Amino acid sequence: MGKRIPRLIDGELETFMVQGERNPCGCGSNCFHQQYDVDEDITYGVCNACRRDIYTYKKNPNSTKVEYNREDDKNGKGSY
Repeated sequence: MGKRIPRLIDGELETFMVQGERNPCGCGSNCFHQQYDVDEDITYGVCNACRRDIYTYKKNPNSTKVEYNREDDKNGKGSY
């Protein structure tokens, strides 16, 4: 894992909220922010409450599809 840079707007952490759902980390929060790993070219969704990674986003250069993975309470990773 490389250096992560949080996504900021006007110097403040940009926070996203999911209405009617909770983050898949299981802590009960519905707020998250994004961090970009400059070394691996991956964007992480990170829960604001417990700071666990809740998804990863990486473009596949061989496809037009975008790959999403998220943590699963049982075994670590699942997919959307």
